[in-house]
Amino acid sequence: MRRFLLALFSMFIVFTPIASSQDIEERVEEHILENGFKVLLMERHFSPTVAAYIVFRAGSVDEEEDSRGIAHMLEHMLFKGTKTVGTRDYESEKIILKEIENLVSATDEERSRGVEADKEKLKELERRLEEKQEEHKELIVRGEYEAIYTRNGAVGFNAGTSNDYTIYTINLPSNRLELWAFLESDRLKNYVLREFYTEREAVAEERRMRVDTDPQGKLYEKFMATAFQVHPYGEPIIGYEEDIASLTVEEAEEYFRINYAPNNSAIVIVGDIDPGRTLELLRAYFGDIPSQPQPEHNYPEEPPQKEERRVTAYHDAEPQ
Repeated sequence: MRRFLLALFSMFIVFTPIASSQDIEERVEEHILENGFKVLLMERHFSPTVAAYIVFRAGSVDEEEDSRGIAHMLEHMLFKGTKTVGTRDYESEKIILKEIENLVSATDEERSRGVEADKEKLKELERRLEEKQEEHKELIVRGEYEAIYTRNGAVGFNAGTSNDYTIYTINLPSNRLELWAFLESDRLKNYVLREFYTEREAVAEERRMRVDTDPQGKLYEKFMATAFQVHPYGEPIIGYEEDIASLTVEEAEEYFRINYAPNNSAIVIVGDIDPGRTLELLRAYFGDIPSQPQPEHNYPEEPPQKEERRVTAYHDAEPQ
């Protein structure tokens, strides 16, 4: 992970001749909080701004076979808010969230019966689910994270999931660093997976747009599956359609508990900072997050490729 994190620093210094002549590692301060959170800090006083990253050493390769796509799904969900962000009344909301969870479970179970499913029962479950989801909308505040950051001059609020890691990024004024620390630590301590099943449909649509109806996306997916026939690198990060349709809140919570632990994570801050004060700020906000035992990562070893492999992807297209 250190190599990857140092690569992030290089993105900031290559444009400055004086800075680029210096050894990056000498300029980076590395610390480990008591709970295992790695902290990398670098002063860069060219503007009164900071770039802040939280990196989790967890991606699609760390998923269970029956929950492919959960890493990417969780990344989406962590923009939904917490017990205080994104809600008008969490005490009322959590009751409805439980009711929605029960209805989705019953609906998915009935759908899994296929042709033997009770169509009338399924229709009634879907009606009640839609009714509860509409009721839930009255209690949520969509986009509150982004709204707060935007009001405080932040840009680049984003995230990304890869095979090996998940990263959350933002750039903001240096005098708003404590706001970032409060919001991001709250996201790790008090996240709420609201609108999970609505988002599940959004992710399924994302897959249809980027893979199923996109020839380049379809070819890349087939290429990776052909290149890696044993290692999970061959599995799509977004998951297959049937994977996405069966993802659950419980799977997301378990993935978070194990992989979003501080002893599996790093905070990277570059910019107009005082390293000593910044470290104390991080201890105050992130230091009480409990660490978790980390499983051994015994990824299956890809056997040597001894012959040529070919893959062909077919896609409907219109001449231009």
